[in-house]
Amino acid sequence: MKEILRDLLRREWPSISGGRKKGTIFWCKVDRRDIRTTYERVIHVVAALASVGGQGKEMWANLTGGNNVINLALELAAILSGDIARLYYVQAENEAAEKCVRYTAEDGYWVDLPVMPLALGRLRQTIMQVLNDNGPISLEDLYSYLRSEYWDLSQGLTSKETLRNEYLAPLWKQGLIAEADGGYVVGPQWELIRPYQELLREARSTGLTIEELAKENKDWLEKEEVSWK
Repeated sequence: MKEILRDLLRREWPSISGGRKKGTIFWCKVDRRDIRTTYERVIHVVAALASVGGQGKEMWANLTGGNNVINLALELAAILSGDIARLYYVQAENEAAEKCVRYTAEDGYWVDLPVMPLALGRLRQTIMQVLNDNGPISLEDLYSYLRSEYWDLSQGLTSKETLRNEYLAPLWKQGLIAEADGGYVVGPQWELIRPYQELLREARSTGLTIEELAKENKDWLEKEEVSWK
């Protein structure tokens, strides 16, 4: 793959390089049988690129060539981080085109997929954390706790009904929370999401650039300077 990509980029480089004679490629090694390890490495790369400059790099994820583990890791990174602008794949027009590196079909070649970030703002994340640490907790106690301990986040909570209807009900529908023993607890979907959310938090907390990440993790992230002369 490295040799093929280098050859292809040499052809494309003059039109996209802005006159630069060299480019940088980062190679990320993944385990095609281990979703957690693959996601962890992907999310560290995403976090590093998202922290560049004021707005971060614009990232696209190509779901064409990977197996299920790789593609699911990329999709999870897009959904949980909200930092990947585009998910897409390219498809061949026919069997002969499948054997080509570059497809020539114009219609139906490029397929964009929707990126649907998990809608967890700061207040919803706080609610999940409170339930995780203290559940089951009643509506009344949760409302009082948020208003007293997180008054800055909960200014829009004008009543218990607002909390229930605008925040708890959507979380319940997604399976992120559940009702138990007269109160609310974290739901089964949160138990699935939490490990990946925690890996995202850890990746963001490092504050590393992609270059620094490559220096610290040479066993799985390789930086390569390539000359396109």
